[in-house]
Amino acid sequence: MMQPDPKIIDYADATLNNLDAGVGIRVPKGHHNQYHIYGVPKFLIIGAQKCGTTAMRRWLSVHPELQTIPLEWNFFDEVGDLAVEWPRYIINPHFKIRQHSVRYTFEKTPGYFHKKNKGIPVPDIVHQLMPSGKFIVMLRNPTERAWSAYRMYKNNQKQPLYGCTLRDSQLRKLAKRVALSPENEATPTHSFLDLIQGLIAIAKKDRSMEIDRLPQSIRRTPLAPDKNMARIP
Repeated sequence: MMQPDPKIIDYADATLNNLDAGVGIRVPKGHHNQYHIYGVPKFLIIGAQKCGTTAMRRWLSVHPELQTIPLEWNFFDEVGDLAVEWPRYIINPHFKIRQHSVRYTFEKTPGYFHKKNKGIPVPDIVHQLMPSGKFIVMLRNPTERAWSAYRMYKNNQKQPLYGCTLRDSQLRKLAKRVALSPENEATPTHSFLDLIQGLIAIAKKDRSMEIDRLPQSIRRTPLAPDKNMARIP
C-alpha cells in the first residue's frame, strides 16, 4: 500500500506545536517559486553505544527513501529552549532533502539512550518535537558492550588508560565482575570505565594488574550468567 506523502509546512508557519516526525519544512531559496525542503526525522537510533548503531545507520542509509546525518548530532542533550532553537536542528544541510526519491530523514546518536538535559531524559525532549516519532534501540550483552567501549576509548586516546597497562584477559574478567554484580544491577553500563577507574589507578605504570590482588572493598561477587544469554561476537 502506498504511503501518503509527508506533510509540508512553510518555514514561516512552523512552530514546535505543529511539527512532528516526518514533516517537511519548506524554506524559500531566494528565487521566485524555488525552495528547499528540510525533513524532521521520522525516527532516531538512540543507542546503546557499541551495540551496532553505526552499522544500522549505514544499512538504512542505503534505502532510496531515507536520508541521514553523517555525524552524531547530540542536539537534544544540550538544547536550552527547544521552542526557540529547533531550527538550529532541522534547518541544516544534512536534513535538506537532496533526492526526489527521499521521503524521510533520520539520525543516529547513541548518547540519547541514557543522557538527560536539565534532569529530563533526552527521549522525552525528542518527543516534544516529534510526538509520533519512533526510536530504534539496540542492546547487547553488558560485558561485551563494556569491553567494546573500553577498546574504543583506548584506541581514541592512543595512550595507556589511567597510566597503566592491563592484559585483555584481565580486563575482561574485571568487566564481568562489575557488569554482573548484584549491587550494580541498575548501573548504566556506559559508566563502566568510571566504576573501574579507581581499580586501575592503583596499578603501577606499564605493569599488569591481577584481579585477585584488588582490595577487598572493591571486589565483586558475580551473578551466574543466564544460560540463554545471547553472545555477540
